[in-house]
Amino acid sequence: LVLTAWLMPSLHTAMMSFVVGWALIAATGAGRARVPPRLGPIAHPRDHPATVTTLRKSQSIVPWNYVPLGQDEGGAKCLDGSPYGFYLRVGADPTRWVVELAGGGWCYDGGLCWERGEEKGTGSKGSSMGWASNMTDFAGWGPSNIDPEANPLFWNATHVYLDYCDGGSFSGYRAEPWSVGRQPYGPDPSKLTPPNASVWFRGAANLEASLSRMLTQFGLATATELLLHGGSAGGLSTLLHLDRTQRIVGPTVRVVGLSNAGFFKPVADHPAQYPYDPSANFTAQIEHTFAMQNATGSLSHECLAAQPPGLEYRCMLAPWAEPHVVAPLFVLQSKFDHFQLDAELGLRCMAPQCGGQPYSPPWAPAAGPGGANCTPADIAAIAAYGGSYWGWIAPTVARSAARRGVFLTSCIIHGQTAPAAWSLTTVDGDTPSSAFAGWWTGSAASATRDGKWVENCSMPCNPNAAACAPWH
Repeated sequence: LVLTAWLMPSLHTAMMSFVVGWALIAATGAGRARVPPRLGPIAHPRDHPATVTTLRKSQSIVPWNYVPLGQDEGGAKCLDGSPYGFYLRVGADPTRWVVELAGGGWCYDGGLCWERGEEKGTGSKGSSMGWASNMTDFAGWGPSNIDPEANPLFWNATHVYLDYCDGGSFSGYRAEPWSVGRQPYGPDPSKLTPPNASVWFRGAANLEASLSRMLTQFGLATATELLLHGGSAGGLSTLLHLDRTQRIVGPTVRVVGLSNAGFFKPVADHPAQYPYDPSANFTAQIEHTFAMQNATGSLSHECLAAQPPGLEYRCMLAPWAEPHVVAPLFVLQSKFDHFQLDAELGLRCMAPQCGGQPYSPPWAPAAGPGGANCTPADIAAIAAYGGSYWGWIAPTVARSAARRGVFLTSCIIHGQTAPAAWSLTTVDGDTPSSAFAGWWTGSAASATRDGKWVENCSMPCNPNAAACAPWH
C-alpha cells in the first residue's frame, strides 16, 4: 500500500486497502485504517463539533477527535466530493507535533477511484461519509504512540492523523470533477460505472488545508518541531510532500520526515502468475495516475525539471523523488518488502489471498496448503529482487546523516512501526525506535555509523519471528 495513488500495482484499489490493508493492522504498521470498529451508529463527522483532549501521562489512551473541514475549505475533498477532515490528539508539549499520513494503496484508473468513493464507512479510502467522530481505543504506532517507553521522543507531542481518501498519496489536484462514466471498476470487466459517474482529485488540497487549519486554530504556528510520517502509501506520501510541508508551515518549524515502507522499487511489468491482474504494470500505473490526477503541482519542481520530457511521472516514485528532498528524512524499509514480493513480484508464496504467507502472524506452515512454501524458483526470485532493490536504495544510504537516516532490514515485512517490529526488530543491536531516536537527537552512537543501520543480506536473514514472515 504505498505510493500515493499508485503504490499498489494495479492490484486495484480494493485489494490493497482491504485484502492486504486489514491484514497489516495486526503487525506491520503500514497502510492501516485507524478508525476502530463501530459498536453502534455514528453520525457523520460534520455533525460533531471538533473538541480537544489534552494528553496526560496518566492516561493510557487518549481519544483522537475528528476535526471536520468546511465544505470545500481550501479546496479539500474526498474522491466522492465529501468534505475532508483530520484526527487530532493534543499533547502536553505544544512545541512538538507529529503528523501521520495514512496509507491504503492507490486507485490507478477512474473506475477504481469511483469504486473507492462508493465505499462509505469508518475505513473508507474514498469518502468521509461515515468516518467516526473520534478514535477512542487506539494508542498509536511508532512516532504516534502515547507510550513513553515505545515512543520516548514524541509520546507527549500533539498527534495528528490524516486519513486517506484521494487515492493518490495526497498529490493530485483538479479544479473540476473528473468524468469516469461507463468504466470498469472491478475484476469483472462487465461491471461498469454509471454513465454520469465522476470523482474529485483533491489530495494535494487535503494536506494543505489541514495544515492551514492546524496553523490557524490549533497552535502549529508556535511549534518548533514537526515530524511527518506515514506507512506504505503514506510512507511514499511523506517522502513526496516533506518539503512542501516545510514550505506551508514556515521556516520557524523544523520539519523532519520518517518514511515507513514507502520506498517502492519501480517494476516495469509483472510475471504472468500475478494473482491480481496478469496484465498489471506497476510503473505504467504510476504514470497513468500521475497524469489522471494532475499531480505536477504538488511534486518537487526540482525533480520534475530533472526528468527527460515525458518522464515527469517518475517524481511520484521514491528512487527518483528522494534525491531532491531537502528536509531531513529517515527511511525505514525492508530490502525484502512483503508487499512488493507479493504485489510487484507476484510470488504466490508471499500472497495471502493465494494461500501464501499472511502479513502478520500466525504464519502459514512452510509446506502449508495453498503453496505457502516458496519454490526454488520463488527463492531465486526473492534473492534477485533483494539484489535489485539494493541497487535502487544504495544512493539513499550513501547520503550524509544530516540529510538521511536509514534503517534497512532483511526481513520479509511491509511496514515496521507496529510494536512487533518497532520495538523488537534489531539491526546491530538497535530497534527502529532506538535508531530513529539516535538519528533524531544526533547521538554519538548514531554519528559513528552516519545514521545508517543496514542489514544487507543476500536473502532474508532477520531473526525476529514476531514480525518477519518465513519463506522456507
